[in-house]
Amino acid sequence: MGNQGNGIMKIWILSIFFDAYALAYVGTYPITLFTLVTILAVLSKAKNEMRCFKIENNASVKAALLMVVYLIINYCVTGFKNSNSLMLSIMYFMVFIVTTRREKEQTFESHMEFFSKIMNVIAVYGIYQFAARIYNLPFSDIVIDGHMVTGYNWTNRVRFLGQYFYRSNAIFREPSFFSQFLAINLLLLILKFLDTSYKKKTKASWILINAIAMILTFSGTGFIILIVGFLFYAIRKLDNKVLRGRILLILLAGIAVLIALLQTPVGAYFTQRLQEIFVYNTDNFSGYVRFRGGRDVLADAWAKKPFFGTGIGTASEFIKSMQNYYDGLTVNGLYRPAVELGVAGEFFWIVFLGSIVLRKEFNEKFKMLQCIIIPFLICHETFQSNYYWILLYMLNVTLIYQTDDRIYNK
Repeated sequence: MGNQGNGIMKIWILSIFFDAYALAYVGTYPITLFTLVTILAVLSKAKNEMRCFKIENNASVKAALLMVVYLIINYCVTGFKNSNSLMLSIMYFMVFIVTTRREKEQTFESHMEFFSKIMNVIAVYGIYQFAARIYNLPFSDIVIDGHMVTGYNWTNRVRFLGQYFYRSNAIFREPSFFSQFLAINLLLLILKFLDTSYKKKTKASWILINAIAMILTFSGTGFIILIVGFLFYAIRKLDNKVLRGRILLILLAGIAVLIALLQTPVGAYFTQRLQEIFVYNTDNFSGYVRFRGGRDVLADAWAKKPFFGTGIGTASEFIKSMQNYYDGLTVNGLYRPAVELGVAGEFFWIVFLGSIVLRKEFNEKFKMLQCIIIPFLICHETFQSNYYWILLYMLNVTLIYQTDDRIYNK
């Protein structure tokens, strides 16, 4: 994408933080800043390579093309049910195909630093927001009437220590999204402590600030991404003698903090939230519908239409038609493609994600993002989520290295 493309990548990253705000609507689809920058990124790539426009010939692009073909086949075979969902899905994959880029490792690092700095600022605001809602301070909510994305859950109250508090969401659509992005930033910050070649060590205060902000979201999905993402990364680095000891120390410290946290009211709250995964409760059901409810939907869908599924964009209607339907039942980014696209579609979706997760690059931030992709996938409906696809677009790069003599990569 060139130097101009590098600047667009940063704007692209910035735009995702404003995805709760709709500039306008085309039918039921919200046009957000992310939408406009996505169009700009595609046009920029087309302009820069107008004379010799070519598609990168790598496994991820091939898998994305395969998904596009299958989506069209699925739409036709299942009865042309939801053209809007079809076009939206194709758009995500085509943007991925078109915006494949090559850039220097330092440029990719600068994108990650940019993301982290924005999240640090938002984390500070998230902590302020939590207190501001208690004491009725100004700017406790940044809501623009008539321009909030349909279906956003700006915040909701949670009972804690015998009182009700509004969960912190900063400017994200809902607290869980804020929690998930804080977890991503925490993993990137922790990575700096592991990196023997990184000269500008991160301050522990930023890790503490992001951790506090994540707790104040009262969302467990951030902890899932943080814990599972770090464990995946630790497994990948077991053969690295330099990092093995440091990772072990972080794991031991994390376990100690977790044990101490479990003895507090905060720990008791999150333990209670963990129980949602196993038991459906009408008052607290987000955990169940994210991780267990989708299994029920999938079993019902595959019992009737296993190979092609119910059809792209039909999960919501199918769920409502189920005999054991209950309010709030939904599917996450792993279950939805399986329900709508069947066994074949789920296979192609996993192949596509696998081509990204298993891609070999030396950069450690790239590796960490790869480890985040899978736990993030199951935390909400990610198949058609801007919050998820921006990570895939960030990883849609072939890095150019200037040196290979870093201890970190040995």
